[in-house]
Amino acid sequence: MTIRVELYGIPRQRAGAELLHVATESVGTSLAQILADLTRQSPALAAACFEEGSLRNGYLASIDGVTFVTDPETVVLPGQSLLLLSADAGG
Repeated sequence: MTIRVELYGIPRQRAGAELLHVATESVGTSLAQILADLTRQSPALAAACFEEGSLRNGYLASIDGVTFVTDPETVVLPGQSLLLLSADAGG
């Protein structure tokens, strides 16, 4: 199963992609584990947006575009989407 990671703003620019996927074999995956997997997939994304297993200030994560999360222990379920965006993204 996978978790879909949609990237907006600076995260999209740094990763060079608008969408990444994180494979999971468990019932849920913590935000910290997702960020670690994304670090392996895109070191440039990690260097710009992540710090010590968390998002840097100025970056946000949202589950399914409904709930904003910051706690690295927050669990994201297979089939859900995690949106990563810079705080200045939008219109």
